Amino acid sequence: MRAMVCVSTCAAYRDGKLSGSNDLMTVREKGSATAALAFTLLVILFAPASASATGKTLIVGFDEGVSKSQMRHLLVSTGATPVRDLDMVNAYEIQAGGTDRNSIIDRLREKPGVDYIEENPQFELDAVPNDPVWAKPISENHWGLHNDNFGTPDADIDVTEAWNVSTGSDGVVVAVIDTGADYNHADLRGNIWVNAGEVPGNGVDDDGDGLVDNVNGYDFGDNDPDPYDDGGSDTGHGTAVTGIIGAAGNNGIGVTGVNWHVKVMVLKFTGTNGMAQGASRDVADMLVALDSAIKKGAVAVNMSFGSAEACNSQALQNGLNAAEAAGVLLVASAGNNRADTDISPHCPSGSANSNIIAVANSDENDNLTSTSNYGRATVDLTAPGRHILSTVPGGYAHVSGTSFSTPFVTGAVALLKSMVPQASAAQIRDAILRGVDQKPQLAGLVATGGRLNMVGAMRQIDTVGPSATMKLNNGKKYTRKRKIAIKFTDVYDSSGIKNMSFTAGKTSIKSLTPFAATSTVKLDKKEGTKIVRATLSDNVDNSTSLQGKIKYDRTLPRKFRIKSVKVKKKRGSKVRRVVVRWKGARDRVSGVRKYRIYRGSYRRTSSKIKSKGKKRIRSAKKRGKRKRCHFRKVKVVSRKRRKTVIKIRSRGRQCIRVEAVDRAGNGRRSPHRKATIR
Repeated sequence: MRAMVCVSTCAAYRDGKLSGSNDLMTVREKGSATAALAFTLLVILFAPASASATGKTLIVGFDEGVSKSQMRHLLVSTGATPVRDLDMVNAYEIQAGGTDRNSIIDRLREKPGVDYIEENPQFELDAVPNDPVWAKPISENHWGLHNDNFGTPDADIDVTEAWNVSTGSDGVVVAVIDTGADYNHADLRGNIWVNAGEVPGNGVDDDGDGLVDNVNGYDFGDNDPDPYDDGGSDTGHGTAVTGIIGAAGNNGIGVTGVNWHVKVMVLKFTGTNGMAQGASRDVADMLVALDSAIKKGAVAVNMSFGSAEACNSQALQNGLNAAEAAGVLLVASAGNNRADTDISPHCPSGSANSNIIAVANSDENDNLTSTSNYGRATVDLTAPGRHILSTVPGGYAHVSGTSFSTPFVTGAVALLKSMVPQASAAQIRDAILRGVDQKPQLAGLVATGGRLNMVGAMRQIDTVGPSATMKLNNGKKYTRKRKIAIKFTDVYDSSGIKNMSFTAGKTSIKSLTPFAATSTVKLDKKEGTKIVRATLSDNVDNSTSLQGKIKYDRTLPRKFRIKSVKVKKKRGSKVRRVVVRWKGARDRVSGVRKYRIYRGSYRRTSSKIKSKGKKRIRSAKKRGKRKRCHFRKVKVVSRKRRKTVIKIRSRGRQCIRVEAVDRAGNGRRSPHRKATIR
């Protein structure tokens, strides 16, 4: 059971700065094989408002039912300056600076309809030590995805096995609220979300969402349509997060994200120089970014930031509630202070909302890293987050921290959604948490006691075997051939079908990998009813058994004969009616299904002769010249009939034959009878 823990003093200061370690990124310049530069990168932190920040904005929340015009009138009447409408939380961001700040706050508190007033928390950063231990070369660049020779083998999320089921979908949209992204990066550009309702660069809000030219996302910190991560003061944090979620796969360059195919909505909320002191990084910016993600259809939002101060923000809590009501998953980093967040709170990861997945950071040995926060009640699971190779503006770099373990889980959400599009947020979250790899060293540190496992999550969300309809021999119940066709229709399984096997009785007939919708099997020689069973197995080891019956019959109907053939003629008509009667045939296995009636006429034929020598040729020709009846089918009658009439115009000698056909298709022909037509 996750719980939100909040205390009155939500952040500890040391020498005037927020204590604790933050995320690390080490950058290697493109083309350089000899040097690696380590530099600081943050986990974005909500810092408490300092004395110097009293001129910053406030957030004023209103009761339900207060209209926008009433809000603005009320704010203006108290001397406040409305800055931005925070529609999703029914609040306004206001400017209340100068000497009247406190009096404006007092007047607002007295106004009916005002729910709360709070400081708009700003983001502050802490440096990570710039020493060689963080920048050393890594032998396995993709250990978080697949680990076979770095640290402990299989200390990874098993995504390579999951890719046998799904590599993602362009129809799944996730949002990243961060420092933006290098949307022109060769490994990212194909997986960046594009707003189909917006015309690029025309300066018009084409889709009417209140944002102009938000083609790939938006920069809410600077209030402009370009969410580009320049890699300078922005440090490439958001680009690295985006690469872990969805760097293009199977394209022959760079790295691969959890999803080969996905659409990432880039929502920048740090503005220009987003990582510099004093830059705009506040709750209000994050809330409007979250609102945009919800309205544009994101199934999940990556939130690699948080703080203790945020746990006291009613505006933030209202925003989280709105996302929960909309069915959007929020994947949040647990923080990097090596703190127990059950005691020292961290939000949004520690909030009690059921749509939040809080992620801690584990290393290549499945141990919690030395900087990661933890919490048995407030952190859900761990994911790889140490020395992860990902995209940065213009290249690639190794990154570390809960900021980068979090997008592994966001990527898992997108991959599960591509596999089971109808799955709800609650189902996906439950599958991820139930499907973890349990690790003794994580017990008591996170709620699940485990690390993200993609195959485990897929097994949790797909708990039923494949569904299909099986047809034997195109739906026929009888066969005279040992080799029969098996066809599967209406086949569905959310994880895909891996293989199938066939048995008849206790005998295995055939096993096929991969699955084929149409196949053939060979029955044993013994006649009779055959029960064919097929077992279909999906990619997460669920199976379904189907069975069908077919009667194998190689025996011809018993011998029978034509009883009589009578020719009847009508005066003045050239057509003669030939009445044929026969004795009914019998079939002991499948029974007679129908009778075919044949008629023919006599004519001379010569066999082909290949003999040499004149005498032998003459002798063979003499033997070959004989009269023969050439039959053609003229009629088919039901198995109950014992009599039929054939109409014939030609004259001369005719021959009549009846064939009894059983349900398996075996046919027995009667001796032919002659009839003379005059």
